[in-house]
Amino acid sequence: MRREVPSIILGVVGLLMIAETFLNVPAVASLSRDVKNWGIIIGGFALALGSANLARFHLVRVMRKNKEWYNSVALLALMAAFALAGVTIGPKAESYTFYYNNFLAPMNTTLQGMTVFFVGSAAYRAFTVRNAEGAILLLTAVIVILSSIPLGEQLWSQIPVISKWIQDVPNLSGQRGIIITSAIGSMAIGLRVLLGLERSHFGGE
Repeated sequence: MRREVPSIILGVVGLLMIAETFLNVPAVASLSRDVKNWGIIIGGFALALGSANLARFHLVRVMRKNKEWYNSVALLALMAAFALAGVTIGPKAESYTFYYNNFLAPMNTTLQGMTVFFVGSAAYRAFTVRNAEGAILLLTAVIVILSSIPLGEQLWSQIPVISKWIQDVPNLSGQRGIIITSAIGSMAIGLRVLLGLERSHFGGE
C-alpha cells in the first residue's frame, strides 16, 4: 500500500492536468486550480523540510568538528540571517536587499566563475585534435569564437557569415534533434508514471 496509494494519487492528478488542458469543463478547471494550490503548499513544506535537514546535517558537522567545519558555521549563520530577515522584515526590505546583494549575489557570481573555468578545462580537453571529428570540432569552435570578437571580421570578412550558418544549420539541427528526443522520452516517462509502471521515484526498481 505504501507504493500503490501514491501511484494512484499521482495517476489521478496527472490525468486531471491533462483533462484541464484538452477539455473546456469548468468543474475540471476549478479542481485543477485547487490541486495546483495544494502543490504549492506541499512544495513550501518540502522546502522547509529540506532546509531543516540541511541545517541538521551541518550542525552535526560543527559539533563533531569535521574537516572544514567552519564552512558549515558560515552556511548556518547565513541561513539563519536570511530566514530571520525574511520572516521579520520581508524580502523587499532594505536590510534583506543588503543581505542578498552582499552575500548571496557574490557567492552566485563565484560559482558561475568557477563553472566557466571547469567548462574551459573540459573544452581544452575536448578540442584536442586526435582524429577528423576533433579537427572539425576545433575548427568550428575557432570560427564561432572569432565571429564574437572584432578581430575575427578583421581577419576575414566571411567569418561572421560562416559562423551564422554553423549556428543556424548544423547547430540548430542538433538542438532540434535533442529537443524532439527529449520530448518523446518525457512523454514515455509520463505515460509510465500515469499507468503505474514507473516506480523508481517510490524507491522501487
